[in-house]
Amino acid sequence: MERKILSFTDIIFTIFLALAFTAAPYYINDGNCKVTLGFILSSISFAALLLFIVYVLRKFLSEYKWNEDKYTLKLAVYWNKLLSGDHAILWITMIIFASWLIPLCLLYPGTFINDTWGELQQFIGFTNGSGTMSDHHPVFDTLVMSIIIVPLSQITGRWHLMIFIYVLLQAVLTSLAFANTANYALKKLDMGIRITTILVLSYCLLPIFPAAVQTVSKDALHSWGFTFFIVLYIELIRTNGKAIKEKNFLLKFLLITSYCCLTKKVGFYVVLLSLSLAIIFVKNNRKYLLIPIGASILLMNVIMPIVRTNLQISPGGKQEMFSLPFQMTARYVKFYGDDITDEEYEVLDKVLTMETLADRYNPTDADPVKDYYQKAEDKYYAKYIKVWIKQGLRHPEVYISAFNSMLSGWFSWSEYAPLMNNDWRSQHNTELIPEWVPIRRITDGTANAYQEMYHNLYNTPVIRIFLSYGFYASLLPAFAVCTVFRKWEIKEIKYWLAIVPNLFALMLGCWLAPVSYQLEGKRYLYPVVYTIPIIIVWCLYIYKSNKRNVKHLPGN
Repeated sequence: MERKILSFTDIIFTIFLALAFTAAPYYINDGNCKVTLGFILSSISFAALLLFIVYVLRKFLSEYKWNEDKYTLKLAVYWNKLLSGDHAILWITMIIFASWLIPLCLLYPGTFINDTWGELQQFIGFTNGSGTMSDHHPVFDTLVMSIIIVPLSQITGRWHLMIFIYVLLQAVLTSLAFANTANYALKKLDMGIRITTILVLSYCLLPIFPAAVQTVSKDALHSWGFTFFIVLYIELIRTNGKAIKEKNFLLKFLLITSYCCLTKKVGFYVVLLSLSLAIIFVKNNRKYLLIPIGASILLMNVIMPIVRTNLQISPGGKQEMFSLPFQMTARYVKFYGDDITDEEYEVLDKVLTMETLADRYNPTDADPVKDYYQKAEDKYYAKYIKVWIKQGLRHPEVYISAFNSMLSGWFSWSEYAPLMNNDWRSQHNTELIPEWVPIRRITDGTANAYQEMYHNLYNTPVIRIFLSYGFYASLLPAFAVCTVFRKWEIKEIKYWLAIVPNLFALMLGCWLAPVSYQLEGKRYLYPVVYTIPIIIVWCLYIYKSNKRNVKHLPGN
């Protein structure tokens, strides 16, 4: 029995997305959205359009002929052999890397995000005895980036060259992760040459990938490892846990989960939550999952604290974990400051500086409300949570508006423009890193030209969809969720389980991030953007598997 073209979840998600996308510009511009007749009509129109697109896509996938024709053209035959050969990963890595070389050279030496200046300078101060390192950013990231870039830059004075070497190394590793993904899609998911070719071409031609790879950031350092993790996790689910019994698989899984935990604080929670769900729902070899789970907990809660203590690394503040609650509190103070009791004021003032909090509130950026110089004791954060809950119950509409404003960028047609300039460098200390380092002295013109090309592509109809926030942060994840939760006839595989790491990365890494619309918000999307191609391929695998199984059902 064939499935219906549209499911109930398709309709629900379409309505939700239509409302979110229609409201996003209002929240971005004004921090508020009123439900008017125009808003309702716009939402209905967009919902109808989305539903039509989903219908067309699902009908196409349900009727797609998965058995590929044999190729006769010599080039196609050669390409087939290359993708199917023993050295396919190496060849695909070289192809993807070669396709990125032009933009990487145009953007020479690469782009520092604002936080990276602070990380490298902490390392410099730590090594010369003039300062200490902080755990505000993962220590592992700081050490990796700094060890590659700083020592030889200081010795030779060739800062740009060492930054570029780091970018090239990062590009090679990212190309390898993408090549591994394409190879997995072909040889394990049996997607065929056509879809695998489209996958490789998307890595090569979509400008979001080299634009992200050329940033020197903890997000880019983490994301290629996260891509490896997603592929291994999908294989774990596809085989119902049989894969993890193999020593090579278990070793790779152990190493890559450790890497994901070390390179991003959110990565630890994504890994832990994903593996915890797997140990509940995966049928076979559950005991082996205890190894990466135990190793991750040991690494982050025992080994890393010992390392930080021995290196005298100061703990980071708790502010980053409270981006959304702080935004809600700031908005509450701005609009309902008069009904805050003296007891509540005292607690809030210990965590946030109340005198200027209302003025610091920005609906789409949580950083201004955070008081990084506040060193409140843990007990005050516990008291803050109680006040936060109490005030939310009094005026829930304030919290809803604050939440929607913070997330508005992820439901927007705003341009996905990864960092391609060093203009934002408030943390740059010219006494530690020379003043000229942020300036692209020999590629200033080419970098501006590439950025302009990117903007022109965004302004081109249809193409702009692939360069927009909402496409990667909302539309594609929603399509994946609706696909994996369809009621398929054959249920041996928990299809939905394979996409939970990607969803956790989106919810924890993006939805709880301090910005969604401003410049630095782009980098929070890297893990999602890097892995959404294999998630979509997984959806295609579901369709293919379902169609194959339907043929063997009684009556077919």
